[in-house]
Amino acid sequence: MAQPDAELGLCGTNPPPPSATNTPPVASAAGANTNAPGTNQPGRRGFGPGFGGGFGRYNGPRASRDELLQRMRDHIHTVVGRYKGKVKVWDVVNEALADGNGTNVLRNSLWTEIIGPDFVAKAFQYAHEADPKAILRYNDYGLENPAKRKRLISLIKELQAQKVPVHAIGSQAHVNVSTTFETMDQSLTEMATLGLPIHITELDVNSAAGGQRGFGANVADNAATTQGGLVSDADKKLADAYAGIFRAFLKHRASVKMVTLWGVNDAVSWRAQGKPLLFDGENRPKAAFDAVIAEVKKIPAQ
Repeated sequence: MAQPDAELGLCGTNPPPPSATNTPPVASAAGANTNAPGTNQPGRRGFGPGFGGGFGRYNGPRASRDELLQRMRDHIHTVVGRYKGKVKVWDVVNEALADGNGTNVLRNSLWTEIIGPDFVAKAFQYAHEADPKAILRYNDYGLENPAKRKRLISLIKELQAQKVPVHAIGSQAHVNVSTTFETMDQSLTEMATLGLPIHITELDVNSAAGGQRGFGANVADNAATTQGGLVSDADKKLADAYAGIFRAFLKHRASVKMVTLWGVNDAVSWRAQGKPLLFDGENRPKAAFDAVIAEVKKIPAQ
């Protein structure tokens, strides 16, 4: 059996107050992907300041840096240690990069406020301690955006200079039918300069009329991005987009080591109204599926 990927999802969850000594270490939030307005990660949202969540800013007692680092270490060692040798790839830190046009590399979160920007390096260090053979991945959305990609490259180069065990880049690739081969090619070309394997972790292609201008993936905003019906000639545009995207993946196959689509069919997609996948709601292959297969067949057999 192939070893699965899994996610620790360290990003921006509120740490418990110092008095909560008998509560689970929720500060590290396994699988609780938090996000800033205009971002996207299906189904797991709503924690921490500046993440578009429903709880607002946390103003209660705070853990100290040492307390929070210990909680992070305990959580990572518990989860990664439990599945040591069973999970091949971990998303150790997820969606930590800032959005927008500001100068900050990392988004504001209680991780950065209490620990500081080195929380990212610490998380990878602890995960490597827990399972030295696991592939440790940094994962984020919107890396097709040049400004976001610049932050990624800055962060990873800094971690590499510190000999932090980051082994792969996860690019979610929640894109849309206006995404071209050229856009994806440029994105992969720049990410490949880091010398790390690139994993496409959450691919889908929105064909709704809304959301065609960005690469965000905030669940709270997703209703707007999948409204207004489909773009005109949606099936053809979706097929063309998938063809271009996979053409780029295949061009960069020396770096792109895996592609995971974010859902089995349109009916169960978080972007169901945008019909973003290769199979319709009845599990029938769409024109986009045929377009992907056609691109793969262009590659000479090895």
